[in-house]
Amino acid sequence: MGLAMLNVVFLLVALVALIVLIVRFGYPSALLACLCALIICSLAYGVYMASALLLLLIFPGIIMGYKARIFSSPHEVLLWGMVPYMLPMIFLISLYPDLASQLPSIVETMKSQLAENNNILSLSIANNQQIFSSLEAVVYWTIRLAPGIFFTLFTAMVVFSYLGATYIAPYFGGILPRFKPVFLWKASELWWIPLGLSLLFVLLGGHWFKVIGENLLVFFVHFYAFFGICIVEFYFRSFKISGWIRLIIYIFFTMTIIVAIPILGILGLIDSRFDFRKVSHFENKSFN
Repeated sequence: MGLAMLNVVFLLVALVALIVLIVRFGYPSALLACLCALIICSLAYGVYMASALLLLLIFPGIIMGYKARIFSSPHEVLLWGMVPYMLPMIFLISLYPDLASQLPSIVETMKSQLAENNNILSLSIANNQQIFSSLEAVVYWTIRLAPGIFFTLFTAMVVFSYLGATYIAPYFGGILPRFKPVFLWKASELWWIPLGLSLLFVLLGGHWFKVIGENLLVFFVHFYAFFGICIVEFYFRSFKISGWIRLIIYIFFTMTIIVAIPILGILGLIDSRFDFRKVSHFENKSFN
């Protein structure tokens, strides 16, 4: 898990770098860097990994860099940045029924492999049963919620890479179309409609409607949690909380992420209706 998260961080940093490289130094430098990365990846990890690099990093980075370079609106940059990620999403959704049907065999295979390791480690039967139960639950929900997890991840990659690029680019003399400050972001009440539909699917739908609703909820929980973080950051700035205290609080959020995300999501959801910050009153004020 830690290695996977580290890879996501590296991918995010690479996306930021590619966007800035295109905006500041143009296409020849960016294409040369991409070509070198593809060659190294092919030699070190094979063609499949190089193809994944092309699809998940190079295509989105080039598209967002191009749209930012011609000074499209920030929302347009993000929408176009999501286009390359639709291919793996379509592929995943098309394979989803087969993947779900093979879930029992996948669990049994993993259990047998784990049992061999447990025999070597001489773990007790009670420990084995507990590990097997946890493994089965994790595998089941990971596969069941895979579309929602990956769509949320891809969306986060596009949003945070572009926000990172808008922050980093001025240090290299680059100019990108910018959003208003993130701490003034607020979710529209229109998002309540798809959220309500996803809840309706989960509560009243058949099997596949429940699956669709659950995957939508995975996205919306993180969607509103992001706006919850925007609220927290707003009050940090309003009360001039120091950077070190902010860092400690955000580390605490990370360590308690299972609890923190739902709480932040509820906060963002309620704020979309009641607007705790009165965002329209503060948009023209200066925050440091």
